[in-house]
Amino acid sequence: MDLRLDAGRHHLSNGDQGLQWGYLDDARTHFEAALLQFRGPELRVGEAHSLRGLSRVELGCGNLAIAEKHIREAMQVYQSVPMLLQKHDSDGVSFEVQHDAAEGEASSLVLLAEIMVRAGRNTTAREALSDARNRYRQLGEVPSAVGLWLLTGRLSLREGQFELAEKDYETALELVVKFADMPGEAAVQLSIAELHRLKGHIPRAESALERVFYLADRMSSVAHKAKAATAMGGLMLQKPNTERALHYYEEALQLAQRCRDTQSEGFALLGLGILISDSGEGGAMELFGAAARLFASLGHSHALGTTLLRMAQHGLRVEKPSFALVAAEMARKMWEEDDPVQGVGQALRSQVKALARLEEWNALYLTACARAIVAGQVQSNALDVWEFYRQRAPEALLDELKGMPGSELIQRANRSVTNVIRGLLKQYGLPASTLDSVPNTLAVVGLLYKVETLARSKGRPPDEEFDLLGPDEEPIDANEDNDQ
Repeated sequence: MDLRLDAGRHHLSNGDQGLQWGYLDDARTHFEAALLQFRGPELRVGEAHSLRGLSRVELGCGNLAIAEKHIREAMQVYQSVPMLLQKHDSDGVSFEVQHDAAEGEASSLVLLAEIMVRAGRNTTAREALSDARNRYRQLGEVPSAVGLWLLTGRLSLREGQFELAEKDYETALELVVKFADMPGEAAVQLSIAELHRLKGHIPRAESALERVFYLADRMSSVAHKAKAATAMGGLMLQKPNTERALHYYEEALQLAQRCRDTQSEGFALLGLGILISDSGEGGAMELFGAAARLFASLGHSHALGTTLLRMAQHGLRVEKPSFALVAAEMARKMWEEDDPVQGVGQALRSQVKALARLEEWNALYLTACARAIVAGQVQSNALDVWEFYRQRAPEALLDELKGMPGSELIQRANRSVTNVIRGLLKQYGLPASTLDSVPNTLAVVGLLYKVETLARSKGRPPDEEFDLLGPDEEPIDANEDNDQ
C-alpha cells in the first residue's frame, strides 16, 4: 500500500506542476495515473484529489460538462471518507486524513462554483460559494481558502462592488503570504491589478503586475508570465502607451502558444485586435474572430462576451452599425447573469450608438433608459445620455412609459432591440434563430461585417449626439487570466 500511496502522491505532484505551467495534456496523464493508484477505501482521499485535479484540467480545456462530472464525483468521494474512518478508525487517530477530506470538499465546492461561473450560471455558483464559505469557517485558515476569496472577489468586481472585491483580495493576499504560496500570490496579484485598473489606479496596478513577473521568474512559470504580459498589455492600452501595449501583447502571445495556454492566447489576440482597431489599420476582425473561436472552444462565456463587445466597438468605428448592434446584443446576452452590471452596461452603451446610426429612435431611447437603470451608478455618462435622449423622445412614448417599473422597462428595451435585429437579419434572408448558438452567432456577425463592408453607409444623426456619448469607457475585459 505504501508504494501505491507514494506513486499516487508522485503523480498528484506532477499533475499539479503541469497545471501550474500550463501543460494540460501532461497534467491529465498524471492525474489519471494517480487515480489508478488511489483506488480502494483506505486511499479514498487521494482518489478524490485525483478527480479534482482532472476537473481542473477539463476546465482549462473548456470541457465544462466533464469538469462538472469529475468535481461532483470528487465531492462524493470526499464525503465518504468520514463514514469509512468511523468504521475503520474508531479511535480517531486519522484526524489528518479527515481534515484533508474536509478541506478537499470545501475546495471542490469552489471549483464547482468556478465551473458554473465559466458556464454563466452565477446563481448556482453563489450557492456553491456560500456552502464553501461555511466549510472553510469550520476549518479555520487553510491554504486552499484562497480560491474562495479570489472567486467571490471576481464576482463582486463584475457587479461594480469594488470595496467588497478589495476586501476579498486582501483576505486572499494574507493567506498566500502566510502559507508562502507563490502560485496563489501570483493569482491574487493578477486580481488586485485588475481591480486597480478598473478603478483607474494605474501605478498600483502596474506594481501588482511587476510582482507577478517576479513570481513567475521565481517559479520558472511560462504560464504565469504569459498571464502577466497579457494583463500588462491591457494596462498599457488604458494608460495609454500603445508601443508598450503592443510589446506586451506580442510577448504574451508567444508565451501562451509556447505553454499551450489557450485562454492567455485568446486574450493576447484580443488585445492585438484592439490595438489594430484603434490605429485604424486593417486586420482587427481577423484577430477578434480568432480570439472568439478560442474562447468558444473553452466555453468561456464572459471572455466571448468581451470579444463580441470589442467587435461591436470596432463596427461602430468603421461605420458598420448593423454588425455592431448584433455583436453588442450577443455580448449582452452572454453577460445577463455572468456580468449583469458592468458588462451589460457596456453592451447597452454600444447598442445606443448603433441604434442612433440606424435611426431606430424608439429602441434607442428605451435602450438608453435600460442602461441608466442597469449601470447608472457605475458608468459615468449613462444618466447624461438617458437625459439627453429623454428630452428628444416623442411625448407619446414618454407617457406610455411613465410609472413603468424598471425591470419591465428593461424587458421592453430588450424586445425592441430584438425586433430591430430581426428586421436586419430578414434583409439578408436570415431567421432570428440563427443567433441561437455560439457558432451560428459568430458566423452571422462575420457575414454582417462583410455585407456592410460592401453596402453604402446609412445616414447618421447629428455629430453632437455622438459627442455627448464621450469616449469609450473601459469594459471588464479583465484579462480574466486570474481564472485560476
